[in-house]
Amino acid sequence: MYLRLGARAFGGPAMVPFVRRRVVDQLGWITDGEFREGLALCQVVPGATTMQLAGWVGLQVGGISAAGAAFVAFGLPAVTLMIALAAGYQQWGQTVLITAVFAGLQAVIVPILANATLVFGRSSIRSWRHVAVAAGAAALFALDIHPMWVILTAASAGILLGPDNTTVRENHSGRRQRSHGKELLAILATATIGVSVLALTTQGLADLGLLMARIDLFAFGGGFASLPLMYHEVLARHWMTPTTFLDGVALGQITPGPVVITATFIGYIVHGIPGAIVATIAIFLPSFVIVTATAPHLHRLRNLRRFDAVIAALSASFVGLLAVTTVRFAIEVPWSLPRAVMAAAALAALIAGIDILWIVPTAAVIAALVLRGH
Repeated sequence: MYLRLGARAFGGPAMVPFVRRRVVDQLGWITDGEFREGLALCQVVPGATTMQLAGWVGLQVGGISAAGAAFVAFGLPAVTLMIALAAGYQQWGQTVLITAVFAGLQAVIVPILANATLVFGRSSIRSWRHVAVAAGAAALFALDIHPMWVILTAASAGILLGPDNTTVRENHSGRRQRSHGKELLAILATATIGVSVLALTTQGLADLGLLMARIDLFAFGGGFASLPLMYHEVLARHWMTPTTFLDGVALGQITPGPVVITATFIGYIVHGIPGAIVATIAIFLPSFVIVTATAPHLHRLRNLRRFDAVIAALSASFVGLLAVTTVRFAIEVPWSLPRAVMAAAALAALIAGIDILWIVPTAAVIAALVLRGH
């Protein structure tokens, strides 16, 4: 089931209603209350929300092994396609036609990120406190303060400011969750051994894996929240140019699944197929562990009002980070009149509610026809 859903999972969070209809209405695996409880958890922990939700449903149905199976099955189509696209990009990315296509896609990525910032902002900015946190995060990031420090500062602000009357609290189903401590320890031990082996044999792969794991741990707010962190870290290490990173984000929009699948592209460009595999595992594993470890304790955490305040501050900070990243992406695009028209048309389509699944391929075709030779 999740292989089929994963192959159709364009638009990230837009897949949530489809998952709900399948597992609640059609299969009856969990109740609507349990589904909403899982969605609430997946929205407050770091990582890609839809991927997390697949793991949550699996956890309810068959424990941690089913959670892992659902997680892998949901992400496998996107990962497989991204590896194929990254290989093609590396082989033919400099041809006239492909260059034209990506020139158009880069222009379209800017309104996609701008729209994501607006959508994220509408759901995250609910009081003057959130406005202040978002503005402060944007200012610090614009001054080249490391995004990890920006996020930690936002969390500290959430603790100091405390909760306010805009906090939205969920009603929960009351299903008793079993702890999966032994299984999680086994997963963590296996991951530690894997990183140790890589450090002894291929230090570059170990560094790549640790970086992606760290990005996943701090990516509160879903897949788009990982992009400012990823962009900063990849460019700081000179692994690729801003233009190549933008191309990777564009491919992340073409593939199903969350945009964080850009990590697979980065891994492939830097270290080939082994790099793609390591980066993919690392960008998803920490958040999977957090979801399965947090599930039994969700009620108690949600009863801590400062927990909600911290999560709200973190979400607000990512609005600021995304806004600055959008501006930086826009600066990297070699703008021309056709590119500007394509970007404006894409933004208008997004505001009109047209699915990104139609916008990106259409932009690619138009770019191939119009920008070839420019």
